[in-house]
Amino acid sequence: MNHRFFQMHRFVMLLAAITFIAFALRIQCCFWGNPLELHPDEGATVHYAIDMLSRHSWEAHTYDRPDHFEIKCDAVLFTIVSWLIYHKPAYEAFPEHRMVFFILARCYTALFGAALVPLAAIFTGALTEGLGSRYQRMAQMCAAILIAFSAIFVQHSAYATPDIVLTFFVLLFAYGMMRYLENGNKKYRYLCMVTIGIGITIKYPSAILCIPLAGMVIYRACFIDKKWGDVIRYGILSIGVILLTIFMLAPNLITDIHTVYVNFIEEARPYHLGADGLGFYGNLMFYLKTILCDLGSITIVPFMAGLAYVAAHRSPKWLCMLVGLIFWLCMSVLSLHWLRWGIPMYPFYIIMVAIGIGAIAQASDQFFVSKRTLAYTSKGVAALFSILILLNAILSGLSITKYSTLPDMRMAARDFLEQNGITAQNSLYEGYTPFAPSSAFSHITSFTETEHGVKVKIKYASKKYFVMSNSFKKRYQAEADRYVGPCAIYNGLDTSYEMIYRGDSDGNYETNQSILKNIIHSWDYLTGIQRTTGDTITVYDMNPEYITLQTASGQYLSAATEENGAGLQLSGNIYQWIKYDCGNDTYAFLSSQSGLALDITGGVFSPNTRLELWEAHGGTAQQWQMMPEEDFYYVICGDNLALTCDEHGVYLSKYEQREDQRWFVTGKGDTH
Repeated sequence: MNHRFFQMHRFVMLLAAITFIAFALRIQCCFWGNPLELHPDEGATVHYAIDMLSRHSWEAHTYDRPDHFEIKCDAVLFTIVSWLIYHKPAYEAFPEHRMVFFILARCYTALFGAALVPLAAIFTGALTEGLGSRYQRMAQMCAAILIAFSAIFVQHSAYATPDIVLTFFVLLFAYGMMRYLENGNKKYRYLCMVTIGIGITIKYPSAILCIPLAGMVIYRACFIDKKWGDVIRYGILSIGVILLTIFMLAPNLITDIHTVYVNFIEEARPYHLGADGLGFYGNLMFYLKTILCDLGSITIVPFMAGLAYVAAHRSPKWLCMLVGLIFWLCMSVLSLHWLRWGIPMYPFYIIMVAIGIGAIAQASDQFFVSKRTLAYTSKGVAALFSILILLNAILSGLSITKYSTLPDMRMAARDFLEQNGITAQNSLYEGYTPFAPSSAFSHITSFTETEHGVKVKIKYASKKYFVMSNSFKKRYQAEADRYVGPCAIYNGLDTSYEMIYRGDSDGNYETNQSILKNIIHSWDYLTGIQRTTGDTITVYDMNPEYITLQTASGQYLSAATEENGAGLQLSGNIYQWIKYDCGNDTYAFLSSQSGLALDITGGVFSPNTRLELWEAHGGTAQQWQMMPEEDFYYVICGDNLALTCDEHGVYLSKYEQREDQRWFVTGKGDTH
C-alpha cells in the first residue's frame, strides 16, 4: 500500500512539474511581438472585452466566431488587474497600456493551454485502466509530455485566440462522454451539455459536439439501460441545458439570432486567400500532415498500436475517441482549411499515440517473457521509438519558444522606415508590415500590368514608397493558377521599381515529418544564433515624377486648399505636382500633397471653365497633353482647349499658342 501510494505521489509530482514547465513555456511566448500587436485575430477578444467594459454591459457586440466566453473572462481579468496596477477601470487604462492587456489575454489562453496537460493525462489514465498501472502511468506521462511540448500547442497557447480554450472544452466533453458511457452517472451527461454550450459561445463549430452527444444518449439509453423513452427525454433536456448555458454566458447570441445567422454564413464563406481549394480529401490530408509534421510521421506506429489496443479491449467508453474523428470529418467538409481549426482534434491523436506507446511496452514484456533476446530487442526498439518521439516533441517545444521570443521583421523594418523618412502618409503599404502589423490586407490590386512592366494605379500615384509583406505574395502563389494576375504583378515589382530595402528573417522555425531530421534541425535551431522571425518585408521606391508648372512671371500653378473641389490658383510659393502617364501621350497632374488630380470642373470642356482638384480617376477631364515649344509647354485637354492663366486666375481657353498659355516645367518632368 505504501509502495502504491509512493508511486502515485511521484506520478502526481511529475505531472505537476510537466504542467508547470508547459505553463512557463507558454507564458514566455506570450510576449511575442511586444510592443507591436502582431496577431490579426487577437483584437476580436481584447477590443470587444474593453468595449463591453466601457458600456458596463454583459453583452459583447461581436458575432463572428463569436469569442464571447473568452471576452467575458478577459473582461473580468482586465478589471482586476487594471484596478490593482493602474487604480482605474480597464477601459480607461487601455489606451496607454494596450500591449499589457493583450499579454494578459494571452496569459489567459496559456492557462487553458497548460490545463490541457493534466486533463490529457487524466483522460489517458481513465482510458487505460486495464493496461496495468506501470504502463498506464507511462501512457499518461507520454500524453502529458506531448501536449506540454507540442510546437502547435505551445505556440497557439500564447495567442489571445479561441482555439486552445475550445480544445480544452472539447477534451473535457470527451472525458464526460467516456464517464457517462461507463457508469451512466447523470452528472457527466450534464457536464457534456454545459461544455457544448460554453463551446458554442467560443466558436460555432462546437455545435459539432451535438453529434457525439446524441450518439452517447442513444447508445446508453437503447443498448445499456434499455430505456428507449430516455432518448426523447434526454434529447429535449440537452437542448434546454445547452441553450440555457449559451444564454447565461452570451444572451445576445439567443436574443439576436438573425445577426448570428448572418455572421455564421459570412464566416462559412467558401473562399479565403490561400486557404481554399483543397476539397474534402485534401482538407483531411492537410490536418493529418499538420499533426505528423508536429510530432513526426513515426507516430503513426504507436497510433496504430493504440487502435489495436482499442480493438482488443472493446468497451463503450472508447466511443468517446470518436469525438476527434467527427471533428476531423466535419472540419474537412468546409471549403477552407486552417491549421488552428484542427487544434481541437489533435489531442485525440496524441492520446492514441500515448496509449500505443504504453501498449507496445506492455506487449514487449508479455509476449517475449521466455525469450530473453527477443524481449530485450523488442524493449529496446520500443524504448527507442518512445525516446525519439518525446525528444522530438521537447526540442520542438523549446524551439518554438525561442522563435516566439525573437523580434519579428515588422519590428526590425520599422527602424529602417523611421531613419529614411518613410511614413504611412507617403507610402502605399500592405498588412503585416510595420504600418499595419496586425491587419490582413493586400494592396496588389493597386497596381496594373502594362507592356512596360508593373505600374501603380493613378489613385495611389502620389505615394512614393510601396511597403510589402511577403505574406500575401505567398498566399497568392499558393493558388497561382487561380490568381495569375496578382502573381504576375508581385513578380514584376522587382523589375519595375527600385528595391531600397529587403528584410529577410533568419529565425523562422518549421517542423518536419522526418523525426530524425527534425531533431537535428531543432537542436541546430536552439544552439544557433537567430536575429529575426516572420515574413520578408520589402520596400520599393516608386519614384514618382515631381514637377512644377510655372508661368513666365514666375508664379506657380497651385491649389487653394487640399480638398476635393478646391479651386486652382497662381502662387509665389513652389507647388509640386506628380506627372502620371495615362497613356496615348496624355498625362494627369496630381497634387504631391493630397494626391488629388488637376481636373476640369464639372467635366465641362468649354472656354472659361475653371480648374479644380478632384479625386484621381484618370478620366478625360484629368488627361492633358504636353506640347513642347522652345523651353516651355502648352498644356492641352480635349476639344482643343489649353490651360490658361491671367490676372483673373486659371481657366480653359481655345488653344492658340498665346503667351498666357505657356508653362515652364521644372523638375523630373522637364525634358528640355
